[in-house]
Amino acid sequence: MLGTSLIIVFLIFCAVMAGVLAYCIRERKFAQRDGHGENITTATQMEQHDKRIVIVLFGAIIVGALLALITGYLVFFRTWS
Repeated sequence: MLGTSLIIVFLIFCAVMAGVLAYCIRERKFAQRDGHGENITTATQMEQHDKRIVIVLFGAIIVGALLALITGYLVFFRTWS
């Protein structure tokens, strides 16, 4: 039972990390192009894309911290019952 719970937490963690990685790669590729295939970007457009990436990364850090709390709960409190 504990092993199943921890595997679920691990799979959620892997899904979050894969999603963040895919989003960051896609956003960086999109930042280099203006949507029409031309390499025309301004400094403000690059800053906007960078801000989106930073928000996603900090969101992933918060989710990772919550998953760590859930794992701690499962390991220390769930094993006693």
